[in-house]
Amino acid sequence: MSKLNSFKRLVLTAVAVTGTAFIAIQFIPVHGRTNPPASPEKSLFARVSVTPEVQGIMRKACMDCHSNETRWPWYAQIAPMSWLVAGDVEKARKVFNVSEWADHEGKRKGTAMGALMAACQGVKDKKMPRPQYQMMHPEARLSDADVQTFCTWSVAAIRELKSAPVRSAQLAR
Repeated sequence: MSKLNSFKRLVLTAVAVTGTAFIAIQFIPVHGRTNPPASPEKSLFARVSVTPEVQGIMRKACMDCHSNETRWPWYAQIAPMSWLVAGDVEKARKVFNVSEWADHEGKRKGTAMGALMAACQGVKDKKMPRPQYQMMHPEARLSDADVQTFCTWSVAAIRELKSAPVRSAQLAR
């Protein structure tokens, strides 16, 4: 009987310590959980021809991480998930940011084309949207038709970028 009481005390202590730690980590600030202002003229949608169908695919599967229009879900408010989500969004925006495409494009035309090729390959390989994102957002799962539509568009967008004249912003860099 005393072993059972010791076990109960141990379990209760573990629960109390874990609960206290969980509450305490909620006060650690999360950096990066913001939506910087977006200028429509800098958006990918303003710089490259994007069909409404592709815009829909991007809005449901890409833009929560790859834009400044992130819809922060409820679990992005609770540590430690908040740290993971903010970190994922920060990394994704650095790689490919729909809202700041002009800046990305202005660095080098080849970088923009490479980002589009990588995006197509990511959806073909089912690495994008990330599986953990799809678990919480089943609407972000792309059908084979969505993947085909997106990749066909990305090839056309790359052609469009190749034929576009170099902008003065690019020359200044």
